Amino acid sequence: MRLLGAAAVLALVADCAMAGVSIEPVVVQLAQSNRTATIRITNQGEQGVRLQAAVFRWSQAGADRREPTEELLVVPPIAEIAPGASQLIRVALRRPQSAPRERAYRLLLQDIGPTAGDGVENLVRMPVSHDLPVLVAPAGPPVRAITWAGCGPSGDATPATTPPSPCLRLANQGNRRLKFDALILSGPDGERRVALRAPINLLAGSFLDLPLPADVPAPPVTRTVLVHATEGEPVAAQAAPTP
Repeated sequence: MRLLGAAAVLALVADCAMAGVSIEPVVVQLAQSNRTATIRITNQGEQGVRLQAAVFRWSQAGADRREPTEELLVVPPIAEIAPGASQLIRVALRRPQSAPRERAYRLLLQDIGPTAGDGVENLVRMPVSHDLPVLVAPAGPPVRAITWAGCGPSGDATPATTPPSPCLRLANQGNRRLKFDALILSGPDGERRVALRAPINLLAGSFLDLPLPADVPAPPVTRTVLVHATEGEPVAAQAAPTP
């Protein structure tokens, strides 16, 4: 019991140490006219922190996908931040991009251990990763267009007129991501709001497969789908055209 109690205390101390790190902004916005953004990291804890940056291209095809990329430059790649201090990290496009849709990346800031000079007692830590979206805006005004369909067991989309399927596929035909926290499904039996455990990002030009609760009728019982955006009004999704 003493060993278990000690481990719990050490984990609590480690959690508190990393809980003092604040990051601003939490969503990095880039554009052709402004290819560089600055992130401020402040260490409000009592221990020094050392963070290493990694960048991934972010895409979606049923689920989130990531792959390493060199399209973004992060300076410095490793930041050592003393207690009470702040560090600026710059994120920049290596070269101009011209795309009809918003391009998406993830910036991972991973705790890789104590800073130089920390005592041996500080080596027991709970590493924490900070995962930030990096979005490169396209030219032109925002376009919102969402379609929906059922999902087959293989993950392939099925037309809305086929037998019920266990999930709902949402496709973003617009030119910017849509962040949403609920779905509003309407059918012959009335309207049903399906709240999500956490807000979801649906990237431009991508699709996601969302499992439905067991007591929610699956398509084609549903007649309309509203995507409840966290910013702005709900977006009406259109039934995907039959192939």
